[in-house]
Formats: sequence, C-alpha cells, structure tokens
Amino acid sequence: MRSRKTFTIQLLILTGLMALSCLGASELTFNASGKPTSLVLNDASLLLPLSSDGFHMVYFDGEDRIDTQLGHAVTAGDTVAVSESGGLPRFTFRIDEYARHLSIHLIDVEGIADDDLQAYGVYLKLRVQDTLGFKDLDDVIYSTGTQTVYNRWHYLWGQTNDGKRGGVALYDGALDGAALDACLASVWANEDLPHPAGQATWTEADVLNWVEHYRTNIVDLNEVILEASSEAELYALTDAIVFPNKAKRVYLHCQTWRGEYWPKYNGQTHVNTNVFPNGESDLKAYADYLADQGVKLRLHMVSFGIGKHDPDYVVGTVDRRLASWGGGTLEESVGTSETRLLFRPDAATKPPLLGNSIAHVHSVCYHNYFRIGEEIVRVGRVSRTEEEVWVLENCSRGFEGTDAFSHTAGSEVAGLYCSYGQNYIPEYDLGQTNSLMEEMVLEYTRFANNLELGHMHFDGPEIHGVYPWAVRDLFDFYYSQMTVPASSSRVGRSIAANFEQDFSGIRDDLSLSYFALNIDIRRDEAHSAYLATSRLDTHFHVQESIMVNGRRAFFSVPMSGRGITVADMTGHGQFDEMNSLFGDWIKLAPVLHDDDVAYVAAVTPRTPGSNHNETEDVLVLGTNTLAQYIWTPHHVMGRSDGTDAPFTIEQEKGSRPRKQIIAAGDSLTLNNPNASQGLNFVIRVDHEGSVSLVNPTISLGSGGSLSVTGTVAPGQYLEYYGGSTARLYDNNWNLISDLPVVNAAFSVSGGSNTVTVNSSSSPTIETQFIVLGDVYVLKTNDNL
Repeated sequence: MRSRKTFTIQLLILTGLMALSCLGASELTFNASGKPTSLVLNDASLLLPLSSDGFHMVYFDGEDRIDTQLGHAVTAGDTVAVSESGGLPRFTFRIDEYARHLSIHLIDVEGIADDDLQAYGVYLKLRVQDTLGFKDLDDVIYSTGTQTVYNRWHYLWGQTNDGKRGGVALYDGALDGAALDACLASVWANEDLPHPAGQATWTEADVLNWVEHYRTNIVDLNEVILEASSEAELYALTDAIVFPNKAKRVYLHCQTWRGEYWPKYNGQTHVNTNVFPNGESDLKAYADYLADQGVKLRLHMVSFGIGKHDPDYVVGTVDRRLASWGGGTLEESVGTSETRLLFRPDAATKPPLLGNSIAHVHSVCYHNYFRIGEEIVRVGRVSRTEEEVWVLENCSRGFEGTDAFSHTAGSEVAGLYCSYGQNYIPEYDLGQTNSLMEEMVLEYTRFANNLELGHMHFDGPEIHGVYPWAVRDLFDFYYSQMTVPASSSRVGRSIAANFEQDFSGIRDDLSLSYFALNIDIRRDEAHSAYLATSRLDTHFHVQESIMVNGRRAFFSVPMSGRGITVADMTGHGQFDEMNSLFGDWIKLAPVLHDDDVAYVAAVTPRTPGSNHNETEDVLVLGTNTLAQYIWTPHHVMGRSDGTDAPFTIEQEKGSRPRKQIIAAGDSLTLNNPNASQGLNFVIRVDHEGSVSLVNPTISLGSGGSLSVTGTVAPGQYLEYYGGSTARLYDNNWNLISDLPVVNAAFSVSGGSNTVTVNSSSSPTIETQFIVLGDVYVLKTNDNL
C-alpha cells in the first residue's frame, strides 16, 4: 500500500519480500530555503548537498536562457511548494515515500500565463554519493546524470492525456542482485506504471514473479531475418537456418508478413496472402511451427500509421478521428476540379509551427493535407490574406484514397497530420470515448497476443510525436494489453514500459540488449551499388559489433529492411560458411569474456566523428586442432602514404572494406606491420569495365612473384592463400575453378614492400594484399 508522509518523518515498513526481511526507509526533505537536507533511499543516506542543489526555474526570453534557483519552499503534508522568494511563479510537488524508494510529482504550476508556459521549465538538481537510480514515470519529465542528477520538467505547457504533469521514482542505484530487484519491484508495484495484462495482480511479490517469468521466456534472443515471397520459401529458410543453429527468434520485415512497409492499401494487421495464403491463420500456424522448437516470432511494424487507401479509416468515409492540427470552414463553394481553395480557420486554429500550443510538433508531421467532407486534398502552397482567410493553391483534389467532390461554402475543413507524407495518424485520444488510438492498439495487441509474439519492434514512433510525450503514452497502453512476455525495440532502445529489462537477472544478460552482433550475407545484385559481402566483410562486422556492445547474434542482409532470401541461401558461395558462423556466435556472444573484448578493442578504435569503429586487422574466427575457438588477424596492407582507409561501417549497409582501386600495371608501396611471410591477396576485376585480367603476374620489389594461368572476367574474384592454385570466384563468391600458379619466393618482408599486378590487359581492379598476424585463442572457450 502507498503511504504519504511529511518530509520530516521517516517511513518505516517491515517487509518480507523474497525473504529479504529488513527495515527500510526513504525520505526527501527540504529546508525553508528550498535546499535538500536529506535524501534517504532504502535506509541509505545518499545526499551530498551543493549550494546549487534544489529546484531551479529556467526561462528562455528569445535570446538568453535564464536559470534561477528557487530559494523559498513551503512544506505541507506530502507537498512542497517552491518559488524564488515566496511569490509567483510557484511550483508544487508531491513526494510519495515508500520503504525502498520515493517519487516526486509536479502537481501544480501557478503564476505563468498559459501562452507563456512554453518558455519555462523547472528542474531538481541532486548530488549523491553513489549512483542514483531513477525511473521517469512518463515523458513529460526527463532525468539524466549519475552523481549529479537532474530531474527536468521541461514541458510545463502540457500534460499527458491522463492529466499527469510529470513524475520520477528514485531508488538506490548502487544496489545489485536481489536488493536492487526489491527496490525496482517497489517502484513497479506502487507507481503509476503500465503492467502487462498477463498477470492479474501487481504486488511487489507479483512483480518479481513476472520478472522471473519474463526472464525464462525471453532468453538468449539471437535472431535471423528471413525474407520470402512464398510460404514454401519461408519454411525452407527456417529449416535450413533457424532450427539447425538453434536460433531463438525469427524476424519478418513488413514486405514478407504484411506486403507493405508503410501501410497504404491495407490495415495494420493485414497479412500478406502471397506468403500466407489464408492470412492470419497461416501466419499463426507458422508462429506455432517456430514455437514447437522454442523459437519466437518478431514482426516489423511501422508504428500505428494509417495508409492513404486504408479500407477502414479513409476509403469511402474519412474517419473524423484522424489527428488534426485545427479546423474551420470553406470560404467559397468549389467544384471537383478547382485547385485553388479558400479556407477560413476557426478562431483557435493557427499555423501549426508558429509558436502556439503545438509548436513542438515533430518535423516529420506534414501539415499540408486537408479533409473537406469525405475528400482529402493535398495542398502545394498555403498563404494568408488580411481577412485571415488562407489561400490553398496547387491542390491535388481527391487525393489518393478519396474522390473529388463539389463542396458548398461553409463546408467543414480539417487540417490533417500526414507523417513523412506517407501515413495519417490517430488523434492522441487515449482514455477518451470512442478513441481511435485505443481502437488501433487493441486491434494490434489482439493480433500480437494471438500470435504470441516474442518481440515488438516499432519503427517510426516519431510519427506520433504531435506531443513529445504521446509516443510513450501510446506504447505504455500497448504494453498494458499484452498477455505474453515480450521484449521490445524502437530505434536505439526498448520501449520504456519494458521495465523488466532493468532488473538484475535481465539487464546483465547482454544477449537481451537492443544491440546486435551482426553476421552478414549479401549478394551482388543487378543495379545495386553494393557488392557481395566477402569473408573479411562479415568477420569485420562481427568485430565492430563487439565494440558497440553487441552480444546477440544476428544473421541478416546488411541492408535496412532486407532479410535473407532463398536466392541468398542458394546464390552466395559463402552462405554455408556464414550460416555456420551464425551458429558459432550464438554460442559465443552471450558469454564473451572481457579479455577477448579487450583484445578486439586493441585493434578496433573508434572511427573519428562516428558511433562506429574501424580496423586494419580483421579478426577471422576459426578453430584450432584442440577444437578451441581462435582469431587469426588478417591485415589488409595499406599504402605507405596512408591514403587507404581502414575497414569501416556504413550505417545500415554493413562493412566498407579496405582496398585499393588501381589499373593493372600500377605499382603499390604497401606496409607490412607483421613478420616476413608469404603474401595473400584478393583481386576483383571491375564489373563496369569490359576488359578481363589475363594471366596475371604479381611482382614484388624484392624479386619474388606469383604467376597465374587463367582469365579473371569483369566482376570475378581471384583469391590466393598459399598453395599451388588460386581460386576463381564469380561476383557472388561461387567457386568457378582453381587456376594453377607459379610461386617464386612470393613473400613480403616486414615494413615497406612494392607490389605490382601485371597483365596482358589493363583493366581496373580492386586489390587487397593480406598478411596474417599471430593466432589468438579466445578466453571465452572457458565459458562454453
């Protein structure tokens, strides 16, 4: 039960939760000057006060940001009202105290006109001796920091749809294990946070039971993205990749399960009948097929958008619950073909980006779509007259899923949001009668619960960003309807409602994190600017993933929105090798030893100005004669003048390899940082050219050489790693033949070496000259 006490009385509660029978107390007190005098959490005193600690008001006057400490406080029961000197503006907060945590809620703002609220904010600054744990209860507040923590109420001009003005729960973040979980359970059971529908009651003991249920169901979430154009293809991919590797999750992008990325012609739970002929029932059968092998299904979803031809909300009758930024009437009658319309807005309607109550609308919410009766009009240009009539010009009448109609003067007009110009969105109307947002969420959660989805991925949540806090409210409501344990992701993180992931037994399992350890496969497709992935490309992406904390093996195509197809499986010559590599990293990634991470870090620095990492030494995973996993560094030599970039990552496109682009006959001066050794290489002939590389000879400045008998056609690869033959591959690494070679002291010394590729022709070629480093035995072997 929740008990609210004054600031000067400690709340003592005896609890036997999880056999942790201990006396705990929490309190936050302020003196009359608004300074925090005590912060006790779970019976631990954390406060290290500074002169600047306490509440601050922030005001932006159009030029400067003015920060004023609020030095006057009046406590009354469980509230504290703070101001600069006892007058206005005044901010009233309620503090709820529990045995293991406390929470702070903004409940009133006085002395600021409504039209001025956007210019104001307030924050509480606390300095603590250990890391302070916090959980924002909604997105009207934003908390940051470690030893100095800032709880910022930065949207005083608004509130969430249930009237909340922002709250945060504080707990002792220095705790771990069962003690931490007890604090988090106190927060989740007692604060106004969403709970999944899969459990009836939510005491602190119930919370811990749910978290354990979640942990055992959402475990080791390695994943493969599959892409199919038929049911047979999907099952073939599943049988070849998912089950042999004991993968835990299959991810289907929209084009496979729904048939559309942005919803356009169909509703949000429409199922692609090209892949699932009987619709949802066949998709359910596939989900059950996976579940029988302990595999969960993940579906890609572009949030809760409404397509321009949506059969339920647009075609025939345009739903009046589509999100609107304002309305008014048509000033003059129009027929079906006029492209210039006159719109008289209501008194409360203003241009949506000119500083009114929706000035913080996300830039993706386009405003040039208007509904007139059952017609939607896309407007090319908007201007205003002195009579406050808006002139709508270059109009596309009867836009997309609607027809053009004649309209009389005085007809109702509504300005619609259209996110990215692709989807309309439901009004932010949670909790209201006949809510469209609730209707859409309830339909999708029915769908998700029926399929027992193991993961929810929400792409494009910003399309609902009409108000900055609306997205979290939407996802909180979604989460509250789920009956099965499910992880989640939006770009870069989980949804806030998945509080399970903060608990000790789950947050320490990095295989549950958003970040993936990427194993890639991609073919060289016609009209694509991207070549087929090579062995080094794939191993480097794994290496770079380790550096960004990826511990969840993830097998896919390194192209946004793509998955592995049957054509990839049958058409890429290294598929079996990469499929096996996926199985290796399923075992290795979740238990990767810190020593091995340090080894990777030593050769994989951060790319300047990027969130990614780079290297000159690709660590190729293999095994030794003792069946231990090893890394063999493959150093792609660069020119001594430093002009060759290292291996890097191109966002959502995979590895960008280190290579030289030259004409046959050109000489390279390359640096070998390793010991003297035989030279390896990969040479690709530019497929844009028409000239082949014929009987090439690679000559070294030391006098050594390697001569190859054969022809390398445009787009093909020639690879040599020692021995009496070089391997010839097509543009997708399928082996064509072994070509005989003559090796004459083909080795390089440490340091600078001159390399020349000679041929009877002079095509443009891409070269990678490779030397090997010392083998490293993974410490992770001890964890297997």
